[in-house]
Parts: sequence; C-alpha cells; structure tokens
Amino acid sequence: PEMARPFRTPGYPIVPLVFMICVAWMIIFAFQSQPKWSWISVATILGGIPVYYLWQAVRKGNADRSPS
Repeated sequence: PEMARPFRTPGYPIVPLVFMICVAWMIIFAFQSQPKWSWISVATILGGIPVYYLWQAVRKGNADRSPS
C-alpha cells in the first residue's frame, strides 16, 4: 500500500464509480432490449473459461517437455 505509484487516477474514487455505474447501466439496458443475444454472449464468455484452463494446461505440459 505504501509503494510509490507512477500514475494516480484523477478524481479518484469518483471516476471509477461513474465508470462502474455506466457499465452497469449498459449491461442492464442490453439485457432489457435484447435478452436472447445478451444471454448468448454470457454463455460464450462462460464457455471460454474451460477452454482457457485447457489451453493453460497444454502450455504447461509443453513447457515441462521443452529442453532447457
């Protein structure tokens, strides 16, 4: 916590709070206006999680076999 930071957000904590409110509004609006496509998007993102972990396992397996 005491480490020097190279950049500080101007207007902190108001700017991140306004950003989160805007993102929440866009998500709510998307689900209200097009729920089918919103849920398809959520399913696509969630479907990518196992793919990510599988890919990491494959990469780790290849790193273990590579000569040093």
